[in-house]
Amino acid sequence: MSVMDEDELREAEARLLPLLIGGVPVTSCGELIAEYWPMYGGDWWQTEGRHVFRLWLLSVSPRANTVRAFLSYMRVLSGFVLYAHETGLDIEIETLFVDRVIDSFVVRGVPPGRADTTRAVYRSRLRAAGEQLLQRPPRRHRSPTWQASRLPQPYTDSEVTTLLALPPVQTTPYLQRFATGWIGLALAGGLRNQEIREISAKDFVDVDGVACVSVGGLRPRTVPLWAPLLPMLRQLASEHPTGPITGNYRPEQREPMSPSRSRLRVPAWAPRPRTERMRATWSTRLLAEGLTIDRFFEYGGFKTYRFEEAALFLPDRTHLAAEDLRRAAGGTP
Repeated sequence: MSVMDEDELREAEARLLPLLIGGVPVTSCGELIAEYWPMYGGDWWQTEGRHVFRLWLLSVSPRANTVRAFLSYMRVLSGFVLYAHETGLDIEIETLFVDRVIDSFVVRGVPPGRADTTRAVYRSRLRAAGEQLLQRPPRRHRSPTWQASRLPQPYTDSEVTTLLALPPVQTTPYLQRFATGWIGLALAGGLRNQEIREISAKDFVDVDGVACVSVGGLRPRTVPLWAPLLPMLRQLASEHPTGPITGNYRPEQREPMSPSRSRLRVPAWAPRPRTERMRATWSTRLLAEGLTIDRFFEYGGFKTYRFEEAALFLPDRTHLAAEDLRRAAGGTP
């Protein structure tokens, strides 16, 4: 637990406010806390509540590194300790700073009329205080963030091997067909979901002796297919000469592949297949092969690409340093 003892509290009072405002304060931190009186404080605040408030506030002070954050913690913690007293809860850190009590306070203890953003700040402050005060802070998952521009992590070679072993373990012939087409086209050609669901046997073509797939839609192009996956795709196309090779869909379905994806059996020994990661696996393989940028954009149907992130996943070429120097200088490798 990071609750401060009395000496540490006095030291925090002496240093905190000057640190926040960048100079000698007119009112010391200790006086500011002592004079703070919430609207509904009452006698309990005078006799007990303000002491708990001081202990909590100064113990979480390392997180209050701006004046705005410090004042925010004052409002939140004073309201929280009063709510705990009024609802008959034990004024114990291990009892109060848990998500169940925090969420109850945010819903019932925050004054009515406050915006959802304000309530979110209250929840965030109390969770941060709990991480500072609790003996064993809870392990929370990070809140989801928008990362559409981030490059998904490619699958490793061993993960690709296990992905290719998924179709035979599916429970129905239809799911076996779907898994073969989806995983095969995403890994072999880097196709998107909306492109995969339109591919039929007639779209497999031969260009100058290279097996390719002809992609329509918004990004029409011809994509060379990764040779190791050709046998499974050719067999699938021969078994289903008409219609989409991954299965037929109703025209009114907005996300026709979602039901089949959700029904796939994925054993513990295999990673969950995701189109974005399979496309990233395909694209980093092309970069590792030294494909020129214009061809890379052509085959992938890309408008932009985050090469700086893809570079993190490319194989180490330390052993080829001399060869790369000669190539960059225009010499013969």
